[in-house]
Amino acid sequence: MRSKALDEDWGTLLLLFASRRRELGGGILARDDFSARTVDLLMKQVGGACSRPTCDVQTVGPVPRLAPEKISNVGVAAHIAAASPGGPRFDPRMTAAERSSADNGIWLCAVCAREIDNDEDSYPTELLRSWKATALQTALDRHRKPILSDAAVEERVEAIFKASPSAQALRAIFNAHRATDSYLSGLDPRLAVSTSFIAGTLQHEIRAREQVDVKLTVTGTDAETAREELRKLFEEGQTASIPATSMKLLGSELLEQLTGDLSAGVLQVAPISHLVTLRLSVVHGSSRTSSELATVEGTGTAGSKALNLSWELWGGLLKMSSRTAIEAGDLLDSTLSLIPCFEAWDGRDIRFLPHFEDIRSFAAKAVDGATLQIEAYAQGRLLFQSESDIPPDGLARMLNAALQYTRLASEFARRLHWPIQFRPKFLYRVEDHQRLADAFDVMTGGRDNLDLGNQPVVITTVLEEPLQITDEMDLSKLMFFAGPACRVPVFDWFIELPPIVLEINGKAETPRRTYKAGRKITFKFDPRKHVTTLKWTLGQEGEVPVLTPRPPGELPDDPKAQC
Repeated sequence: MRSKALDEDWGTLLLLFASRRRELGGGILARDDFSARTVDLLMKQVGGACSRPTCDVQTVGPVPRLAPEKISNVGVAAHIAAASPGGPRFDPRMTAAERSSADNGIWLCAVCAREIDNDEDSYPTELLRSWKATALQTALDRHRKPILSDAAVEERVEAIFKASPSAQALRAIFNAHRATDSYLSGLDPRLAVSTSFIAGTLQHEIRAREQVDVKLTVTGTDAETAREELRKLFEEGQTASIPATSMKLLGSELLEQLTGDLSAGVLQVAPISHLVTLRLSVVHGSSRTSSELATVEGTGTAGSKALNLSWELWGGLLKMSSRTAIEAGDLLDSTLSLIPCFEAWDGRDIRFLPHFEDIRSFAAKAVDGATLQIEAYAQGRLLFQSESDIPPDGLARMLNAALQYTRLASEFARRLHWPIQFRPKFLYRVEDHQRLADAFDVMTGGRDNLDLGNQPVVITTVLEEPLQITDEMDLSKLMFFAGPACRVPVFDWFIELPPIVLEINGKAETPRRTYKAGRKITFKFDPRKHVTTLKWTLGQEGEVPVLTPRPPGELPDDPKAQC
């Protein structure tokens, strides 16, 4: 493996990020601020909820434990067009009265208000006005409608799902997740929460909107596990999975509530993932010639001792990743791994599988010892390059064999117009592969015009009927069965293959005598003495391969029918 030195500017994460700061001139500028009445109006019009559609945090609530007579307000009456020159989205055409009016205001949580002013290019006036219109309509839709209790929600959801799935059921799922996200996000506006229910498991994904300092404590036998998982996070750049049963998170009401009383579960802490552009080339064996494979978008994570890249090829049919060791700022050895994901082909006609030849060619090169050259770019700048062996053992060899088998089956399907559907998981044996390859070789004329040279042809066979051989007997047009009839599994089908037949024109050196049926006999054809030709056919005249349904998982078990 060869690599260039790690780009020092990229640091541990190997990514370049620029921060833009707005430089404001000195002096005191007059501001057209909102009156207290306007602030109160903007808040009440949206029911105290943040107007950003993806936030919807409730900004106003009680603080009974600290001051029962007071309220907690984390909302802001933000200006759509700035209150003074130099501010975000300032419009000089507006009058002071227009700038301080409710029409120029939008109610947001403190986090969103700060975000729209720090990045005004991403949050133009038109976008903020659309947020406000949506928030007002949402508040109107909610007005004078009861807030359902947890029990009432469960009853309604159960009633919906007892019926057949419908658009109403889908809306109910969406609304339930949205309500949960809104409630949880309201516990800590610094964090954004999204919920999902996958394979019977409720999952909460939490992303920080700003820096949040938290304290993690793990007790009991899980402490050592947590220590090792966190080491993988910080040193290897891998996701840490920590048992949640003996764990506590302090520093955020949201995190404390989610982890306060868990009887089961796992906390997963993922490293920051960054987008990278990867230019991939295959370097061929000893010739060292290279050919471009693809340019793809991938993701990169890093720890203090390793850099991890992951990407997909050909629409996700092949997932690949690399791990490169880091020592003293230099890249060391890289290792590659690949995972085929052929579920996208499930049920598709094997004659028309997308990207099939791309993947088959790549797998064949991997087995032949090719290497993969990787160039990683961030924001158009080359960060590093490396060259690693494509794993030739195990999975790569199995992948190559399975793709070769599928290619042979697809050739039969093309020639005989069979609509065979691909299945990601299928069973076949080595002898099935060999028999299919032999039959295809014969069917396509791969053995025709075989050059015998000066080598004699010796054939041993078993006679089906008695045969008497004399000196004068012309042994031309002898027909031998060079392979038995058999059936070969191909996904949901069996291909019933007729025997491979070898017809020889010539004279043979065979002892004269009478041979009984069932007797083994050897024929020797010598091209140096007689003109000899060989003709291979798949079956006798009128015989063709036949496609028959195959019960799931069944392989041919009759010895007479096996290849």
